[in-house]
Amino acid sequence: MKRRQVDLDRLLAAARKAPVQALEPMPAHLPTRVLAQLRSEPQTNELLVAWGRALRVGLGLALAIMLACVAWNYRDLSLAPQNFLELATLRANLDSDL
Repeated sequence: MKRRQVDLDRLLAAARKAPVQALEPMPAHLPTRVLAQLRSEPQTNELLVAWGRALRVGLGLALAIMLACVAWNYRDLSLAPQNFLELATLRANLDSDL
């Protein structure tokens, strides 16, 4: 057995041998305070939902901007040069970028 399992078994055996103490009744105001505290704290699931919504909106905006840029540049790139001077200028610009 693993050492952790042996330690856990020993701890559980010691807990079984321990005397059981009588529990005192819970104060009347304690459940109300505990429930109020739990309800006042934002739930982690709500926080994750809010982050997910914000990330989806951001992703949608980024996608829209990317598509607009591609469409705008595709129109210019899809047009064939009208004469040899434009073709030479385009070729020189492509060579200088590399």
